[in-house]
Amino acid sequence: HAAVTFIPCPPPTPNINLLTIFLLHFAELLDYKCFNDTVYNYTTFWLEEGRGVLYVGARGAIYALNLSDISDGSTKMISWEASLAQRTDCLGKRRNTETECYNHVRFLKRFNGTHLFTCGTFAFSPRCAYIVSPNARG
Repeated sequence: HAAVTFIPCPPPTPNINLLTIFLLHFAELLDYKCFNDTVYNYTTFWLEEGRGVLYVGARGAIYALNLSDISDGSTKMISWEASLAQRTDCLGKRRNTETECYNHVRFLKRFNGTHLFTCGTFAFSPRCAYIVSPNARG
């Protein structure tokens, strides 16, 4: 049998040029657009440039926003809250009722030409669903 010799690889040399850091001043952000200020935890996004839609998964809701102007009033929203029973069960699991016992949308992706697929935490009772797209084709 032939002996196998392992030669350690040298550690990679950091390449600072690969990382670009931008510093934005607050004044540059003053022209921002807002679509809803009553929903929390925007954690999941799905961009469909061809359809002109940005889907946003948040705590208890999923939004379909007009990509060219999210504040134009054409926002479509699906309320997807955890039920009172699910929230009560979550309390029994000794979870934080201020932050954890809600439905946090964690996954949102195009399934086919007419449906999106989404999953949420549902107060520690995870659930998934298919959603008919607002501008479904086919």
